[in-house]
Amino acid sequence: MAPSSIVKQPPAEVLAAILAKMEWDGREVVWKVTQGRCIAGKPVGTLEPLGYRKGETLGFRWRVHQVAFFLHFGRWPEAIVDHKDGDTTNNREDNLREADDYGNARNARSYSNSTGFKGVSRLSEKRKLKRPFKAEIMADGKRHSLGCFETAELAGAAYREAAKKHHGEFAAF
Repeated sequence: MAPSSIVKQPPAEVLAAILAKMEWDGREVVWKVTQGRCIAGKPVGTLEPLGYRKGETLGFRWRVHQVAFFLHFGRWPEAIVDHKDGDTTNNREDNLREADDYGNARNARSYSNSTGFKGVSRLSEKRKLKRPFKAEIMADGKRHSLGCFETAELAGAAYREAAKKHHGEFAAF
C-alpha cells in the first residue's frame, strides 16, 4: 500500500475500550451501554458533512467504518477502509474492504456530470460534429482518451469497459 494509505493503529487500551463499549447490531455500530451522552442501542459517533460518522475513544479519533471493520474482522484496518457500493453508511462486512489511495479513488462516484455517465463529457459546440461525446479514464496517474462517440450511452459503455480493465474490483460507474 502507498504510504499515505497506511492508517494509524490505535493503542491496545483503545481497542479494549471499543470492544467494551460498542457492538455491531446487524445494521450498524451501536453503544452497548448508556454512559453520559452515549445511549445503549443508539448509533455510535457524530455525522460529518460527507456522510461519515466519527468519534473518539481515549483521545484516539476514528471513523465508524474503521470500528465496524475492527468488529467484523477482529483487527484494526491497516489501510483506508473502502465502501464497495460507495454508501458511507453501509458498514456491513461484505461492503467493507481495505484499499490504497488509488483503489479508493477508482471507486469514487461521479457527483456532477451533465451527461449522466462517469468519464463522459460533451465536446464544445465548435467540435460537436457527428461525435459530440468524449470518454476518458484516469489510470496509473495518467488520463487516457477512449475516443469520441455519437451518444453519451456509447461513451459511457466505453468508460465502463475501460474501468473494468484498469480498475478491476474497484471499478465504479
